[in-house]
Amino acid sequence: MSYVKHILLPDEQVLYDGHVHPSVLVPGALLLGFAAWMLMEATSNGEHSHSLLLRLTFFLADNFPSTAGLYNTLEHWQERSPNTAIEVKIIAGGIALWGFNKLMQGLILMQSTELIVTDLRVIAKAGLMTITTVEMDRRRIAGVTVYQTFIGRIMGYGNIYIQGFTSSIGGLPVMVNPHLVERFLS
Repeated sequence: MSYVKHILLPDEQVLYDGHVHPSVLVPGALLLGFAAWMLMEATSNGEHSHSLLLRLTFFLADNFPSTAGLYNTLEHWQERSPNTAIEVKIIAGGIALWGFNKLMQGLILMQSTELIVTDLRVIAKAGLMTITTVEMDRRRIAGVTVYQTFIGRIMGYGNIYIQGFTSSIGGLPVMVNPHLVERFLS
């Protein structure tokens, strides 16, 4: 409630302080785990691999001296763990970077998204560098829709859509305890 506490009216009481559920971190964690598993499986076979990429960069370095640095880097990397093909290392590294990116996106989303229900209005704030804030008077709310999957019901998260007479609040990521919003706004 760091952003919203600065815009509350003097007598306004917070009824619900909603945050993004940590389930947004799952895709990034799964990708990182998959990259680690991929490296472990490729290393566990125990046979010395002959890398097509290493042979290709050797050919390029032999014919085009400007690419010798790439070959030297890949060869040094291969010497550190000769039982894993360099192609597997590059693919696993790419997947790990993608997973790290997804993990950071989830963390930023968790830290930068808020949904506050007060006794006078509903305030939704999203964004880190560019902040988007939507406020709606509670008297102007036409309906609240909460969408929870089976797993969402078990884990306590879901999507919230608040329809007003002139605007709506939706498109937020999965929020913790979405049924409380429905209870406070009914």
